[in-house]
Amino acid sequence: MCMCMYQQIKADLGPISAPYPPDPRLFPPQCSMFYRADLILAPHGAGLTNLLCARPGTAVVELQLDLLDKSGLSGGTNLNYMKLSHDLDLCYHGVHVRGSRQHTTMVVEAARVAAAVLQLAARGCVRGWREEAFVGLG
Repeated sequence: MCMCMYQQIKADLGPISAPYPPDPRLFPPQCSMFYRADLILAPHGAGLTNLLCARPGTAVVELQLDLLDKSGLSGGTNLNYMKLSHDLDLCYHGVHVRGSRQHTTMVVEAARVAAAVLQLAARGCVRGWREEAFVGLG
């Protein structure tokens, strides 16, 4: 699409606005879960788009696969949800896990997840958390 079409579409639509934060009573169920959560622990994937429903300050721990190319060399990590979390004023921490795109299995070390939660808590990001739930894991 050329820029001139973009400008025309933008002009035709006029200003678009939506209340923020949105009214949680109007959310579909999965959005309500993200809105009510104090801590979101999830693997990288499209489901994290529901971060749009989270309250500012919510703690997010994303399990990130290291993206491997065909030769097995690391191609880096997709940081879209880190950027989205930053834009939404969420407290984000990524945890690298073993696995690859070619295989659906993730190897998650509980100690690394616990350490991420403890780091978020130290930043004052985890509402209503219980430290004793993580004793011995971090």
